[in-house]
Amino acid sequence: ATASGHASIAGTPDDFEGTLRILGSPPEIPDLRVDSEPRADASFWFRGGGFEAQAVVHPVRFRITSDLLRAEGDTPEGRLRLRRPAEDTDLGLGLEAAGGRIELPGYDLSLAKIGVSARVEERGVEGKLRVGELRDLQSPPRLEPLGLRGTFEIRNSTIGYHLKLANPGESLVLEAKGGADPAVPSARDELRLHPLVFDPAGLQPAALFPFLEGQVEAATGSVEASGTASWDGARATAEIDLALREIGFAARGTEVLDLNGRIEIGGPSPPVTR
Repeated sequence: ATASGHASIAGTPDDFEGTLRILGSPPEIPDLRVDSEPRADASFWFRGGGFEAQAVVHPVRFRITSDLLRAEGDTPEGRLRLRRPAEDTDLGLGLEAAGGRIELPGYDLSLAKIGVSARVEERGVEGKLRVGELRDLQSPPRLEPLGLRGTFEIRNSTIGYHLKLANPGESLVLEAKGGADPAVPSARDELRLHPLVFDPAGLQPAALFPFLEGQVEAATGSVEASGTASWDGARATAEIDLALREIGFAARGTEVLDLNGRIEIGGPSPPVTR
C-alpha cells in the first residue's frame, strides 16, 4: 500500500495549527480486498507545550475471503483524538467508530449500526462496544433481530470483556463475561441465558425464533441456562447447565405438559448431554 497527502500549516515553530489529508491505496493483504480508496482528514495544534490532533478515518468497502472467515461490507467511520493540554499533563488517546455494515455469508448474518469507543491510558485500554442490529438473513429467520452491547479492557496481553446479546424487549438475554490472552493463547467465558418465560397470552417461541411459526404453540413455563466455555488454543470446550421448569407446548398434534428437568451439555463439538 502507498499513501500521499496534503498539509496546510500556519503559525510559528512553537505555536502553530494546521490540517492534513491522507489518501492511501488499498493494502495488499492475502484474502482481503478493499474496493474504495482509504482516506483520512486530520487537524492539529501546538501551543505552549500542549498539543491536540484529531483525525477522521472515512469508511471503506471491503471483502474477506479466507478459509476461516468470509465477510463483506463497509467499515464504520473512525475518529481519533490525541491530546496533551499542557507540557506537564498526561497524554490522552481516544477512539470512536460509528456506523458500518458487515455481512457474514457463511453464517447468513449481518451486523449494522456498529459502535466502538475506547480510551487509552498508561495502565491499558478501556472501551465500549455496540452492534445495534444483528440480523439473521435466512427466510424465515432463525432469530428475531438482536442487539449487542458490552465493555472491554486490555491490560498487557489480557483482554477482559462483559457482553450482553438481547432482543429489543429483552425477553431474550444472553450474557458472556470472561477474558482472553492471545499470547498464550487461551480464553474462558462465563455464560448465562436469562430465564425465557413463555405464556399463551404473552411471549411465544415463534416471537423469538420465527422459523417456529405454526410449529410450536401455546407454550408455557421457563427455560434458562448457565455455564462456562474455554479455549486453550487447540480446542474449545463447554459445560452448560440447561434448566426446564413447567414447560408445556403443542406441536404438530403432540401436547407436552409440566416438563421439568435439567440437562447438562458438555464437551467439544459435537456436544454431548448427560
